[in-house]
Amino acid sequence: MNEQEMSDEKVRKQMKIEATKRYLDEQQKEQESRKLQEYFENKKYTKTHFGPEEGEEIKQMYKAKREQEKEILSKELRTQIAMKEMLKENDKILGKESDKVIIDQTKNVLSVVETE
Repeated sequence: MNEQEMSDEKVRKQMKIEATKRYLDEQQKEQESRKLQEYFENKKYTKTHFGPEEGEEIKQMYKAKREQEKEILSKELRTQIAMKEMLKENDKILGKESDKVIIDQTKNVLSVVETE
């Protein structure tokens, strides 16, 4: 019985060691794949970039600025659409022809800005 318990303990320890090795191997593979992916992303960026490298903070700053400009342009286009639709309603009330083509063009521009 004592030998049986000792052999069971050895088997459990061996299984635990193997499980730990598998876990560490998986972790190492994931880490290597992340490093490779970062390397290729950086390589792709440096191949298309001319000039000094930009820091992550500068990239975030430019991204925030672009997002802000898109929001401002989007708001301006929405107000233009609202004004033109209001004019369209006024034209209907007055019995005049509406300017539907210009409204559609402005909506198309807005959709292009929002998709960027």
